[in-house]
Order: sequence, then C-alpha cells, then structure tokens
Amino acid sequence: GWAMLIMGVVLLPIFAISEVIQPTPGDPGIPVLTLTQDAGLRITFMLASLFCLLPAAAAEEILFRGWLLRQSMAFVRSPWIAFAVNGVLFAAMHMNPNLDDSFQLAMMGVAFCYMAFRFGGIEFAIGAHAINNLLIVWFFSPLPLANDTHPFSWTTVAAGFLVPAACVIVTEVVLRWEPLRRLVGAEAPP
Repeated sequence: GWAMLIMGVVLLPIFAISEVIQPTPGDPGIPVLTLTQDAGLRITFMLASLFCLLPAAAAEEILFRGWLLRQSMAFVRSPWIAFAVNGVLFAAMHMNPNLDDSFQLAMMGVAFCYMAFRFGGIEFAIGAHAINNLLIVWFFSPLPLANDTHPFSWTTVAAGFLVPAACVIVTEVVLRWEPLRRLVGAEAPP
C-alpha cells in the first residue's frame, strides 16, 4: 500500500507531463471521467480495475521478480545481466507489437527487478507495478482488447527511461531515509 501511495505521487505528474507533451492520438480524455457520466459506474470502473490489476501485477511480480529473477541470479554473477534478461522476457510476455512500448516495458521490468533486489522482496515492486497500471488505466488509456499498432513515439521511449529512473530514485530514497524506511517496514540497506 505504501509503495502504491509513494509511487503514485511520483508517477502521476510524470504521466501527466508525458500526455501534455505528446497526447495519445484520438484521445477522448481522462478515462475515469469520460467512459461514463454515471458516478456509480465510474466508481465501479475504478474498483473493478483495482480488483483486476492488483492481482495481475502481483502475479507478474511473483513470476518475474520472485521466481525468474532468483533463477537467473543463480546463473550469472552480475545482477544487471539478470535484470536485463528479466526485463526483456517481461516485455516479450506482453506481446506488444510496438517497439517503443516494448522498450518501455523492458525498462520497467528492469526497474522492478532493481526494487525487488534492493528491498530483498517483491512487496514494494508489486505496489509500484500495480499503481503504474492503475494510473494508466484510470487517467490515460483504458486497456485495449487487442494490441493495436501505433506510430513510433519518442515520448514513450523517453518515458522508458524516466519512469524506471523514478522507480530507482524512490527505491533509494525510501531505503536511505529512516522515516520512510520505517514507514514501509523495510530493513536498512547493507
């Protein structure tokens, strides 16, 4: 929960600036406000998103940062090689036909690996992954039923560096700042 709150505060402005710089083509507006005029249905949409995306993020983190990262770390000396392999496989699993989106997914996979590695567990990465997905669905782009292709976007590539960098910075701030570390229940870094 704390990861969702902390990362939400950090990621929402980044996503908003990205959308202002390069709006999504044919974007009808903020999904949670434009999908329906009925307030009850908006709340239902948000709750359904939460109850679907939180377990999905947890499952991906268990598979990729829980199991796969541990397995790959057993075979390579450098954690960064394991992070890179994990990120590429994470992006491939999403089967997105767009190169810019796949790059962004791979970089997010690397960032979530870094979080899991530094925290010594996947809990914080689950929260970060979940809020990332929820913010996208609620405020920027409801999940499509099919992976549609779109023109290559340098903004997406830039976000592929910026958002993971924000994840790494938040990880280090939380682990190094005693009040935050205590709040999230993390151990002091070695």
